[in-house]
Amino acid sequence: VAPLIERFGGKYLNNGVTRVLDGKAWQPERVIIIEFPDKEALDGWYNSPEYQPMKKLRDEAATVMLIALEGR
Repeated sequence: VAPLIERFGGKYLNNGVTRVLDGKAWQPERVIIIEFPDKEALDGWYNSPEYQPMKKLRDEAATVMLIALEGR
């Protein structure tokens, strides 16, 4: 997936195991943060024909929550 993310201008900011310090509502085992230059690049990657087979494999193998944040 990394080369495809890079093709759309994205870069991994982290890719690691989490440790929840406070709260019980969300207890993820892993959080991956990817930065894209803009919404169009994110949408281009997510909706690209090349990503769709990877997305299908991901969805079959794991419980996933994707969240898009805008701004800093």
